[in-house]
Amino acid sequence: YYDMAKFYDSIANDLFVGWALELDFEPRLLYLAMLLHTCPRTLRVHGCLSQGDVVSTGILAGCGAANTFARIVLHHLCEKVVYSIPVELREYVDGLAQRSEGLPAAVVRHTVDACALITRLAGEARLELSVTKCGVVGSSVALARRACAPLRAAGCRIPAVHHIRDLGLDAAGGRKRRLAVSRQSW
Repeated sequence: YYDMAKFYDSIANDLFVGWALELDFEPRLLYLAMLLHTCPRTLRVHGCLSQGDVVSTGILAGCGAANTFARIVLHHLCEKVVYSIPVELREYVDGLAQRSEGLPAAVVRHTVDACALITRLAGEARLELSVTKCGVVGSSVALARRACAPLRAAGCRIPAVHHIRDLGLDAAGGRKRRLAVSRQSW
């Protein structure tokens, strides 16, 4: 599981526009939306306004197109990974879930290769992985740990975990289909 730190605030607008146009996003609509996302922003405290600052990164989460824009960025990362490494990636609001299956050695190799590529592509996109919210969940903890050793050697500090919570849902490896007690009340 990969989670991007401060995802909406970190999206590089110059890169995003290029990726959106590559996917045939309507240029006039994109232009109008980017006027909103790049207009000067002010802070209001106790009725006083700051001077406006023009921003070059970030999209406004409250915009109706924000999730579409976020998916365009995640698609850019996923497309390069799934065409070169046999893994399945699912896009979520600000992160990715990776799934691999096969013999343990192949799963470890594919996991390490995909993680290294995602980390590199995220860096090129000026995004950062939130290591505290990322984790490797395997069908066994031993398999997850086996994948983490080469990840650490490659500079990825993603830990092996028994389970992980993403978007309010607990995910566990194949050994445990559901958790008996939720970590947080709904």
